[in-house]
Amino acid sequence: MAYQPLWRRLGAFWLAAFLTAPALMGGQPQFWEQANQEELIKGRLNGVSLTSDGKIVPAPRYQAVFDAEQAYLFALATDRLGNIYAGSGHDGKVFKLDKDRKGSLFYKTKELDVFALAVDSANYLYIGSSPDGKVYKVAPDGIGQEFFDPKEKYIWAMTFDRAGNLYVATGGRGVIYKVSKKGEGEKFLESDETHIISMTFDLSDNLIAGSSPSGYVYQVMPDGKTFVLYDSSMNEIRSLVVDRTGNILGVALSESSGSAIEAATPVRGGMAPGTKSGKGPHGDELGDLHTTPSLSLPKSEITSLSSQLAADTTGVKSLLFQIAKDGTVTRLRTSKEDIVYSLLARDDGYILAGTGTKGRILSISPARRVTILVESSEEQVTAMIGEGGALFIATSNLGKIFQLKAERSTEGSYESEVMDTRFVSSWGAVSWRVQNPTGQAIEIRTRTGNTRKPNKHWSAWSDPYKVSEGDAIKSPRARYIQWQAVFKSGGSARLVSEDNALERLSIAYLPANMPPRVTSISIMASGVALQKIPTINLGVSGSAGIAYGGPSPGSLTGLVAGSGRLRFKAPPQQRPQPGARSITWKAEDDNDDELQYQAYFRAEGSDIWKLLEKDLTDEFYTMDSTTMPDGVYYVKIVASDVQSNAYGKALTGEMVSKPFIIDNTPPAIELGTHTVTGKRAEIYFIARDATSKILSAEFSVDGSEWRNVYPKDEIADSKVEAYQLIIDNLSPGEHTIAIKAIDAMGNAGAGKALVKVK
Repeated sequence: MAYQPLWRRLGAFWLAAFLTAPALMGGQPQFWEQANQEELIKGRLNGVSLTSDGKIVPAPRYQAVFDAEQAYLFALATDRLGNIYAGSGHDGKVFKLDKDRKGSLFYKTKELDVFALAVDSANYLYIGSSPDGKVYKVAPDGIGQEFFDPKEKYIWAMTFDRAGNLYVATGGRGVIYKVSKKGEGEKFLESDETHIISMTFDLSDNLIAGSSPSGYVYQVMPDGKTFVLYDSSMNEIRSLVVDRTGNILGVALSESSGSAIEAATPVRGGMAPGTKSGKGPHGDELGDLHTTPSLSLPKSEITSLSSQLAADTTGVKSLLFQIAKDGTVTRLRTSKEDIVYSLLARDDGYILAGTGTKGRILSISPARRVTILVESSEEQVTAMIGEGGALFIATSNLGKIFQLKAERSTEGSYESEVMDTRFVSSWGAVSWRVQNPTGQAIEIRTRTGNTRKPNKHWSAWSDPYKVSEGDAIKSPRARYIQWQAVFKSGGSARLVSEDNALERLSIAYLPANMPPRVTSISIMASGVALQKIPTINLGVSGSAGIAYGGPSPGSLTGLVAGSGRLRFKAPPQQRPQPGARSITWKAEDDNDDELQYQAYFRAEGSDIWKLLEKDLTDEFYTMDSTTMPDGVYYVKIVASDVQSNAYGKALTGEMVSKPFIIDNTPPAIELGTHTVTGKRAEIYFIARDATSKILSAEFSVDGSEWRNVYPKDEIADSKVEAYQLIIDNLSPGEHTIAIKAIDAMGNAGAGKALVKVK
């Protein structure tokens, strides 16, 4: 099997890991290594976080505190008393969690959905309902009344300015209303868009708003002057927040991403300006938290875009971007899978993002490195808010509220994706590395099976392995393998831990050797020899020194990875050579082993295979047929993987060609009678070949050009053909008639006849 010298790249650490394993027979070991986020994200996180550089660390405590028994929770808001409010769909209910985190129904609107919530400085809750909704003002005791009717289809977002004016973003005509404390509203922004989706204030008290269907980010100054800060080339601006330095961060979604939760249209509400959550006991534990509205429009209500997305957003469902204070836009993260539903800015410069479809919460550092903080049991993280030193998370499918605190979970685990080794494999050692160990053990286990998805027919999880430098895997031989890391509680005041980090894991295995297969054999026409062209080496830059007259780049095949270079095997060069008979073949090996070949031949009627050549590495061979008697022959190609396997463990595969003819003897010309009548001569002759069919016959008069002549039955299809040659208009005198017959192998036989015309 193909040798992959991984240990040369990974150093003595991984070599030692394998050397501690039992001796492995057969080919060279393969290594399954997982050490980066792109690979590890395919596994399952339960109480652990996955950092941008591929470390698995204990996650902050994440636990459900309230089940709304609703499909969707769309909005969160908190008041100065520490109460948390959640808006739901599609029953128009608003729930309240008190300081003891006991939940209850707080208010029910006449409309179906509550997409927007906001709280004023007097702890009154403002509820934006849809469709054909209104803004309700509800006192802390739950008594509410209609506060403002915008006469619009949707109310998507609400937020307060420093003076206590309420801003209401609507859908249908894309209008933002400014509503006084008395409930008197006026149009603050009349956009050309259908919907204003999200809103927040920047540090200069400008209103920042996101639209649909063009995906614009507006800046609306206090005097109402409006400027487009960013055209995202996406369908909607889902969420907007402002970080502590004044950068605007937002999420843009493509039109296709709206179908991810067709029944749910999430939105987040915010606190009144200046209202901040409490800090944790460590001061910087979670920081002061601010939120802004966020939602997903029902797909049926979105005006379709006729224009295509920009080329750099093709296929992108979710785009996270930053607008600096000088207006510079930076794209921080794009995803063709995850959809970001909610954003939250922390005072320490970190940004949290809630996603679907696995309900992940991402932590984005000031350096814009993304850590997968937690993975929820629910599908979408639709809203986030901070209160009392903790984060509160609203989810949809199903509608629940979770609490996230910078305390370690009692236990967490990571379960890797299933590795398909392609064949039943023997296992070597599992080795791993822990950064900043705390003394709390990380238990590594494995299990194996022969089905693509683990089930009851897989082996049980092994006992924990003890030796991180390399411990022999105890799971039984199988095709598939999976590993698990179990973390015990470690405790940390940071949301993203740096302690007890599993930063690398490797599994050594040896797949069962499979025999090679010869899939085809071709015999080329006689007289064509094949010549090897030296391997073409390409540098990292992709340049190659190909001489003029060499193969075209399009004909290069057989890419092989080399040490910092790429090697391409060119097809052999053809050249004429009398008597040459060339053979080409193709072979496959499921283990990607290096193959060598033996070529044999035998004559028809013989049982003995005779060696033509051994230890061939090219898939062609040219033999000299002039040394062989005429006749029918067969070729056998035997492929072996001996170069990639231990002594006695190599396997072979073979194939026999179809019969082919070797014929180096020209046809014989047998002249019969000939007659001359006037200027006409009639000549009879037979062309005969012992091995091949007669292909054609020609004649020439006195050295003139050659002309074709057909056999008497008009079809040349046998080893013996009879001809009647009639030549008219001959001049008086003696004439030499040259006759030539050519067999199927290209051999030519000649004869002549003398005729006299009076």
